[in-house]
Amino acid sequence: MVVVGMASRLILAGVLACLAGACAARTSAAPAAVPVEMRPPAPPARMLPAPPDPVEPDPVAEVPAVPTPSAPARPAGRPAVRPPAATSTTSPEASPAPALRPGVTTGSAATTEASVRALLELARRDLARITPTSLSADARTQYEAASRFADQADAALKARNLVYAGMLADKAATLAAALLR
Repeated sequence: MVVVGMASRLILAGVLACLAGACAARTSAAPAAVPVEMRPPAPPARMLPAPPDPVEPDPVAEVPAVPTPSAPARPAGRPAVRPPAATSTTSPEASPAPALRPGVTTGSAATTEASVRALLELARRDLARITPTSLSADARTQYEAASRFADQADAALKARNLVYAGMLADKAATLAAALLR
């Protein structure tokens, strides 16, 4: 039994050696074909339009040369300085400050404030004629918004922001008038 065991081992070793040699020979036999390098094709030839024929300019009549003055109009050493024109006799501190709000000048501030107050009074009068409990949920929301706009317009008038107060009063009057319909 020992002889058969030794013989089978030798046969097994020989078969393994043949397989190993075959694998080694297979990998080194023929290298795989290397793909040809991919190059983009050359760009096609460009056809440019022929340049237009040169156009000859029309002949221009010669203008007589203007004679240059022999002496400069003013001396080069002193720049021409004009004194500022004194149109106002009041100092800048005494003049009223310009209005910073767009659309409202100092002369029209009183008329603007009066028109905003009249519009706000109209909105308040319309809101007073409405019974909030008889309104639907959406209409009640509109009523409350109009009331808030009127309150904010009052606050803006106290802060002397006439433009903002005018916009708020207009919104309040519009909502109140829509609720009356």
